[in-house]
Amino acid sequence: MNNSSIFIVGDARSIFVPSEGKSAVQAKFVVVRNGGATRVIAGRYPDFSYHADILESWCNLHAIPCGREGEEARVEIYDKSWRIDGGGWIEIKPVARSLRLFGISTAYGGFAKNEIIPIVKTSEFFSGFTIA
Repeated sequence: MNNSSIFIVGDARSIFVPSEGKSAVQAKFVVVRNGGATRVIAGRYPDFSYHADILESWCNLHAIPCGREGEEARVEIYDKSWRIDGGGWIEIKPVARSLRLFGISTAYGGFAKNEIIPIVKTSEFFSGFTIA
Protein backbone atom coordinates (compact mmCIF):
# COMPACT_ATOMS: atom_id res chain seq x y z
CA MET A 1 0.00 0.00 0.00
CA ASN A 2 1.92 2.97 -1.23
CA ASN A 3 1.51 6.30 0.50
CA SER A 4 -0.31 4.79 3.47
CA SER A 5 0.66 5.32 7.08
CA ILE A 6 -0.33 5.34 10.73
CA PHE A 7 -0.34 8.58 12.67
CA ILE A 8 -0.51 8.82 16.48
CA VAL A 9 -2.17 11.95 17.87
CA GLY A 10 -1.18 13.16 21.32
CA ASP A 11 2.01 11.90 22.97
CA ALA A 12 3.06 8.99 20.72
CA ARG A 13 5.26 7.52 23.47
CA SER A 14 2.24 7.12 25.77
CA ILE A 15 0.75 4.56 23.39
CA PHE A 16 3.39 2.13 24.72
CA VAL A 17 2.94 2.82 28.45
CA PRO A 18 0.07 0.95 30.11
CA SER A 19 -1.67 2.47 33.11
CA GLU A 20 -0.46 1.23 36.48
CA GLY A 21 -1.48 -2.37 37.05
CA LYS A 22 -2.38 -2.94 33.38
CA SER A 23 -0.51 -4.91 30.71
CA ALA A 24 -2.23 -3.29 27.73
CA VAL A 25 -2.98 0.15 26.36
CA GLN A 26 -6.37 0.85 24.80
CA ALA A 27 -6.51 3.23 21.85
CA LYS A 28 -9.08 4.26 19.27
CA PHE A 29 -8.43 4.84 15.59
CA VAL A 30 -10.09 6.40 12.55
CA VAL A 31 -9.32 5.54 8.91
CA VAL A 32 -9.24 8.36 6.35
CA ARG A 33 -8.46 8.21 2.65
CA ASN A 34 -7.33 10.75 0.09
CA GLY A 35 -6.94 9.35 -3.41
CA GLY A 36 -4.58 6.38 -3.07
CA ALA A 37 -3.40 7.40 0.41
CA THR A 38 -4.81 5.80 3.55
CA ARG A 39 -4.15 7.17 7.03
CA VAL A 40 -4.82 5.22 10.21
CA ILE A 41 -5.05 7.89 12.92
CA ALA A 42 -4.82 6.57 16.49
CA GLY A 43 -5.10 8.14 19.92
CA ARG A 44 -4.82 6.67 23.38
CA TYR A 45 -8.05 6.14 25.32
CA PRO A 46 -9.14 7.91 27.55
CA ASP A 47 -6.98 10.83 26.33
CA PHE A 48 -9.27 10.76 23.29
CA SER A 49 -12.71 9.66 24.48
CA TYR A 50 -14.33 9.79 21.05
CA HIS A 51 -13.14 8.81 17.59
CA ALA A 52 -14.18 12.33 16.57
CA ASP A 53 -11.65 13.82 19.02
CA ILE A 54 -8.86 11.91 17.27
CA LEU A 55 -10.02 13.03 13.84
CA GLU A 56 -10.43 16.65 14.91
CA SER A 57 -6.95 16.75 16.46
CA TRP A 58 -5.37 15.27 13.31
CA CYS A 59 -7.25 17.65 11.00
CA ASN A 60 -6.19 20.64 13.11
CA LEU A 61 -2.53 19.50 13.05
CA HIS A 62 -2.63 19.29 9.26
CA ALA A 63 -4.81 22.36 8.62
CA ILE A 64 -7.55 20.24 7.07
CA PRO A 65 -10.92 21.99 7.49
CA CYS A 66 -13.30 20.05 9.73
CA GLY A 67 -16.03 20.64 12.27
CA ARG A 68 -18.55 19.07 14.60
CA GLU A 69 -21.78 18.19 12.82
CA GLY A 70 -25.05 17.35 14.55
CA GLU A 71 -24.14 15.17 17.46
CA GLU A 72 -21.11 16.06 19.57
CA ALA A 73 -19.42 12.71 18.88
CA ARG A 74 -19.02 13.27 15.12
CA VAL A 75 -16.57 15.45 13.18
CA GLU A 76 -16.84 15.88 9.43
CA ILE A 77 -13.95 16.75 7.10
CA TYR A 78 -14.96 19.67 4.88
CA ASP A 79 -12.18 19.06 2.34
CA LYS A 80 -13.97 16.62 0.01
CA SER A 81 -10.68 15.11 -1.20
CA TRP A 82 -10.63 13.26 2.17
CA ARG A 83 -13.07 10.46 3.02
CA ILE A 84 -13.66 8.99 6.48
CA ASP A 85 -13.67 5.21 6.16
CA GLY A 86 -14.50 3.75 9.57
CA GLY A 87 -12.69 3.21 12.80
CA GLY A 88 -12.20 0.88 15.72
CA TRP A 89 -10.06 0.04 18.71
CA ILE A 90 -6.45 -1.06 19.22
CA GLU A 91 -5.29 -3.06 22.22
CA ILE A 92 -1.51 -2.71 22.52
CA LYS A 93 0.59 -5.03 24.72
CA PRO A 94 4.05 -3.43 24.64
CA VAL A 95 5.90 -6.10 26.64
CA ALA A 96 4.44 -8.94 24.54
CA ARG A 97 4.95 -6.79 21.39
CA SER A 98 1.47 -7.59 20.19
CA LEU A 99 -1.62 -5.66 19.25
CA ARG A 100 -5.18 -6.40 18.32
CA LEU A 101 -7.45 -4.40 16.01
CA PHE A 102 -11.13 -4.80 16.84
CA GLY A 103 -14.55 -3.19 17.24
CA ILE A 104 -16.14 -0.32 15.39
CA SER A 105 -16.55 3.41 15.71
CA THR A 106 -20.09 4.37 16.70
CA ALA A 107 -19.72 7.60 14.73
CA TYR A 108 -17.93 6.26 11.63
CA GLY A 109 -18.67 2.53 11.44
CA GLY A 110 -16.35 -0.43 11.02
CA PHE A 111 -13.06 -0.79 9.16
CA ALA A 112 -11.60 -3.20 6.59
CA LYS A 113 -9.21 -5.20 8.79
CA ASN A 114 -7.51 -6.85 5.80
CA GLU A 115 -6.58 -3.39 4.46
CA ILE A 116 -5.52 -1.88 7.78
CA ILE A 117 -3.26 -4.68 9.09
CA PRO A 118 -0.60 -4.17 6.36
CA ILE A 119 -0.49 -0.44 7.12
CA VAL A 120 -0.02 -1.07 10.84
CA LYS A 121 2.57 -3.82 10.22
CA THR A 122 4.77 -1.53 8.13
CA SER A 123 4.58 1.44 10.49
CA GLU A 124 7.62 2.52 12.48
CA PHE A 125 5.51 2.51 15.65
CA PHE A 126 4.63 -1.18 15.55
CA SER A 127 7.64 -2.70 13.82
CA GLY A 128 8.16 -6.23 15.15
CA PHE A 129 4.70 -6.46 16.74
CA THR A 130 2.40 -9.45 16.23
CA ILE A 131 -0.94 -8.17 14.92
CA ALA A 132 -4.31 -9.88 15.24
